[in-house]
Amino acid sequence: VAELTHAEWVDLATHGPRPEELASAKETLRAQTLMGRDAPGARAASAAYGLLVFGTVPETGDLLARLESVDSGAVRDAARAGLAGVPAASAVGPRAGLAAARAYTTF
Repeated sequence: VAELTHAEWVDLATHGPRPEELASAKETLRAQTLMGRDAPGARAASAAYGLLVFGTVPETGDLLARLESVDSGAVRDAARAGLAGVPAASAVGPRAGLAAARAYTTF
């Protein structure tokens, strides 16, 4: 699985996402963003996160506009940056699972 994951990152860093992949990802994130505004607890958590991380509560329209502005080049650049950094992985569960997490740091 580690090799497949790495190959996907390399493909994104080289070619960027296919148009249908980018459109699907945007649709999914747009739906999650809007549905996440339905419950008061989710709105409160989102507002708290925005205040702690960004110092402001982001407006839904602003979030959706930023999402819409993402293009293939931005995804490609993010993948390149991810591959250029120090490999890291985390694991949750029994200690035996750490061997699998280490496989992600060997590239």
